[in-house]
Formats: sequence, structure tokens, C-alpha cells
Amino acid sequence: MTAVTLAPFKKTPFKVRLSPYSPSKSHRLMMDIDQYSHCIYQVHPTTIEQVIKNESNFRPLAINVNALPNQKPPRITQPKTKQEAIQLANYYVSLGHSVDLGLMQINSKNLAKFGVSIADMFTPCKNIHVGSSILYQGYQRALKINSKPSIALQIALSYYNTGSPHRGFRNGYVKKYVKNDIPKRVLTAPSRIPTQGLYD
Repeated sequence: MTAVTLAPFKKTPFKVRLSPYSPSKSHRLMMDIDQYSHCIYQVHPTTIEQVIKNESNFRPLAINVNALPNQKPPRITQPKTKQEAIQLANYYVSLGHSVDLGLMQINSKNLAKFGVSIADMFTPCKNIHVGSSILYQGYQRALKINSKPSIALQIALSYYNTGSPHRGFRNGYVKKYVKNDIPKRVLTAPSRIPTQGLYD
């Protein structure tokens, strides 16, 4: 498959971000998101970092196999190598399952749209590029529902998790973000999707 063309991290004047602070041990980053800033499409790295934490806990080889209709999801052992991850994902896709892949848990049904492969999704930069693109698209849709940026971002997260503007609120996914213990102070900074009001 054709590889994703990585978009530059675009700077716009109306982005807000969390203010700098000295994190406790529980808040220290488990990955250096700044090294992937060139991979991120139109979303602030703070937001992407939180999505990665909630989706995969910073594990680039993370896999989730979704259940087939009227069945329970299969139990799997998480892969230890990229090759194992590729083989496991391909196996379950061949059986008709959709599989969530890598850092941002990109669903296998999205691969064709972005011209990427299962193997690509275990490469952090490509995974982050696709994930941030999906989130940005959800944000654009969300703005048509609610023009308040902080609410639109929450709706976008619901889209990201479920494909619906509502189900991500009902299943508790959005609460993972709005209840995080992160300082409330914000300041303006470059990027497209705002984080102000997201973290209560």
C-alpha cells in the first residue's frame, strides 16, 4: 500500500494548550511526544499524548480484537515484537474481525481510506499521523454540532472512539479526558484543536 504522506505540524494563532507545569511522578510522560510533532496532523501534541495514554498506554504494538456479531471478543496475548503484532492482526482480520492497532488504536477498517497497511500502524509516526487525522476530521464534524471549541473536542473524541457524536459520552470514554487530574490554567499556543476546558 501507499504510505501516508506526513503533513507538517501547522501553526495557527487560535490554539490553546495546557500551561507548563512540573509533573509529579504519576504525570511524567512515558514517551517523548515532541519527537513525533512532525507526524501530527492539525492537533496539539498534548491532546495526542492523552489519546495515546488512554488508547494504548503508550504501547506501540498494542492490539485489540473486536468481537464479531453476537460473539465475545477473543482473548489474545499482546505481541512482543512488530512481526508478532503484524501476524496476529492479519490473522484476526482474515477471520472477519476488525482490529485496533498501535499507539492510537487505529481500527483496521480505516486503513484503506488512508492508504496504509497493518504493518504501517505499528510504526509510531504513521500511526500518530493517521490517528491525528481521524481526530481532526471528527473535530470538523463536531463543530457543526457545537461551535464551542472545548465541547467540539469532546464530541470529536466520541467520534474517535465510537464513530458517533453520542456513544463516546455514554460509554465513559470522554470522561477519561475531562476528569484527568491536570492543571486547569491554559494559555494560547500554536495548533488547530483547542484543549481549553477539556481537562476538568
